[in-house]
Amino acid sequence: MRSHKLFLLLALVATTSVVKAQTVYTWTGSSSQLDLDTNWSPAGGPPSSFSGDTALFDASGITKTGLTPNGTAFSVTNLQFTGATYSFASAGGGDTIGIDGSMSLSSAASVNFSDQQIIIGQSMTWSLSGNSSFTGGTVNASGLNLNLGFTSAQQNIARFGSLNLGSSGNLTISNWGGTLGAFGGANNQLRFTSDPTALLSKISFSGYSGSTAATQNMGAYWEVVAVPEPSTWLLIGLGLTAIVIFRRRKAA
Repeated sequence: MRSHKLFLLLALVATTSVVKAQTVYTWTGSSSQLDLDTNWSPAGGPPSSFSGDTALFDASGITKTGLTPNGTAFSVTNLQFTGATYSFASAGGGDTIGIDGSMSLSSAASVNFSDQQIIIGQSMTWSLSGNSSFTGGTVNASGLNLNLGFTSAQQNIARFGSLNLGSSGNLTISNWGGTLGAFGGANNQLRFTSDPTALLSKISFSGYSGSTAATQNMGAYWEVVAVPEPSTWLLIGLGLTAIVIFRRRKAA
């Protein structure tokens, strides 16, 4: 019995010793190279591939535009952007951004990945808050579920160049808060630079039981919105009719 306890204790110690504390690496960016250790605080970044660490891009970075993996894949578990404008530029055809945990934009962050290929490693959530905007080039989420979480009553904008969901992947929009069947305006927006009609069956809006629709906005982009079921439109129409009748009776 004592030998069994000793074995379990040694196993616990061995397991604990290999657990790596998760670290937040903040981009300081004296140059545009993502793979340069001294461009991160603490030094030693960027986060290694899918290590559980977080890459944080905030207002402290000196260089915020033209960031590049320098011909290599930049793979992180979590990406966070707060209150600054960042753009990523491709230095080579093989440049990719790999995300395996989550991505968040807050405090009016503006992020442009239009020259990069983003590869999602597993089903995850991307969140946009504080009137932030995301622009993606090629986003590969084949066979995975991507949840895009907005903050209600704001104008957060997510733009996709192309989105590959494969045969079984799905995109779910949470807290959209948009006007039923309406495009543009001051609400959260989901946009595509090319016609997303083929993806509509894979896009759903949490809290809306109807379908999705896309329209081209002045030739610049397509916007995707939730369209309520006919029964919902009927209820809306009945409600408006009741208001009109009530006002007429009150006036009489």
